[in-house]
Amino acid sequence: MARPRKDQAGPDARTRIIDAFWSMLAEGPYDSITVKGLASKAQVNHNTIYRYFDSVEHVAKSAVSEVYSIEAAMQIIALFAHPELINVERIAEQGLDERFRKVILAMRSGSPMLIATIQESIKDCWMQITGTTWDELPDETKLELSFILGGITSTLRTFNSIEDIITAKALATSRIGIAARQTLTALSE
Repeated sequence: MARPRKDQAGPDARTRIIDAFWSMLAEGPYDSITVKGLASKAQVNHNTIYRYFDSVEHVAKSAVSEVYSIEAAMQIIALFAHPELINVERIAEQGLDERFRKVILAMRSGSPMLIATIQESIKDCWMQITGTTWDELPDETKLELSFILGGITSTLRTFNSIEDIITAKALATSRIGIAARQTLTALSE
């Protein structure tokens, strides 16, 4: 397959590499993704990958951090503050459907590194939202947040598609979901 010319219109090489990562993750296990495979899928020379990334793991971490950004976190928090309003159309309107699909894909990969990266991304976004750092939190608060984060990521690992996010609104309105929302709200004040 011919590589796009440098001056050709379309996504830049870095974007194609990230897109190739998600495509390959959808096709097979994380452990099967190689620099050579990414280069082929992204239609770049393998040296181009090293221009932007140190390794496949660096590509994966970058891909996850782009999907779970502070903007996406704020949109998700707003949605789950009013779970009765959650539906596939609203998620699509906000451009979250593709983000959710990728997070679910990463969580279902079974890769401890990808799962830990998702957890760290969620935690980092929450720290930015609250204007604090993990180290500044009291131990009790760290324990509460770790518990909630573990529940969120464990739940995401059970999802198969974006439609499962909709069924999660039942969880958000359950006693434990309400308690988690109240805890997160209290921590952000």
